[in-house]
Amino acid sequence: MRLLYSLKKQECTDSNYSDIQGVDFIVHEFRPTLFNCYLHGENRNTKTFLARMFFQTVTFGKAKIFYITNDDDEIMHTSYIIPRCFKFPFMQKDDYEIGPCFTYPEFRGKGIYPRVLRYICTNTGNESTNFFMIVSQNNISSIRGIEKAGFKKFGFVEKSRILKRYLLKQDNSY
Repeated sequence: MRLLYSLKKQECTDSNYSDIQGVDFIVHEFRPTLFNCYLHGENRNTKTFLARMFFQTVTFGKAKIFYITNDDDEIMHTSYIIPRCFKFPFMQKDDYEIGPCFTYPEFRGKGIYPRVLRYICTNTGNESTNFFMIVSQNNISSIRGIEKAGFKKFGFVEKSRILKRYLLKQDNSY
């Protein structure tokens, strides 16, 4: 089982996180397509292509990737933004699941992850949007970043064996 965290759009009002554009890094929004599914400078491989095409297929082309670059144009972090789809049956119409997320090792420990999460929540969706994140219980560093961004524990999910859907096992238990 994995932990499920949630954050309501109305709780994303902290101005310190609403704009992270600046000298240190730049936020890019990217929607993969069949003919353009790689971030600039990214290694091209079959696994990345198939994963991105899977997300685009199950979300009818609505999945996005937010990625962060520094002044040297190096990718520092990526976060997928996935709207409600069959994979997340517990979500409502305007909700999003954030993940998978990845901060490159040389950029960890700089507070990028929670700032990116707050930026995404501030700049995506509408006032009724809820954001969800699924994380392994033993991924302590991700949990710290998720909680620092304002997410609260919502419950547990388990991935089904056949359709690989995330099923809510327990909610509002915290």
